[in-house]
Amino acid sequence: MSSPIQWDKDLMNCMMFLYQTRRCPMNKKGRCKWGKDCFDSHTDFIRRRPFETYGGRWNYDPNEPCTLRAANGADNRCHQYPKSCNKAHSRDEMNYHPITYKTRPCIDPGFKQNGVCSRGVQCWEYHNQTDRRNDRGLIPKNLSEVGVSKGAAPPTIYLDWLNTKIANNQQPPQSQQQSV
Repeated sequence: MSSPIQWDKDLMNCMMFLYQTRRCPMNKKGRCKWGKDCFDSHTDFIRRRPFETYGGRWNYDPNEPCTLRAANGADNRCHQYPKSCNKAHSRDEMNYHPITYKTRPCIDPGFKQNGVCSRGVQCWEYHNQTDRRNDRGLIPKNLSEVGVSKGAAPPTIYLDWLNTKIANNQQPPQSQQQSV
């Protein structure tokens, strides 16, 4: 198994503000080698909404799932989604939101058993006090305020993690992309 991830503020900001919010440029060309574990989304259906703030409030609440979203996610009955619905439409929208990301202890069985989380860099829960977030109440006005650019490449640590999995002939862990 791989060694624990070395979390830093830049990696956490990229995971909160960019992970699965953009279309994968390599998938558009049919050449993405990462599949479901790609940093960027391969379909609009599973793509997370980018965060926006309006008057000091987030564009959706990660603690309130939309009741109009079908359980399997295949039938989106919410006519306000994605632009104006202020409720979460996927587990990723709940887990990677700045209000919730890295604020709960990791419950991954591998982490509890041997101290190495099977979710790797995709884990949204904290593993020690170093990667626990305490600034969840801060609401940035824009991405540049947290040092993130919409056009930024996926974090090097994320790509290194995927390359290690491939080099070890292991499949990256299944994406946590599930509907609520």
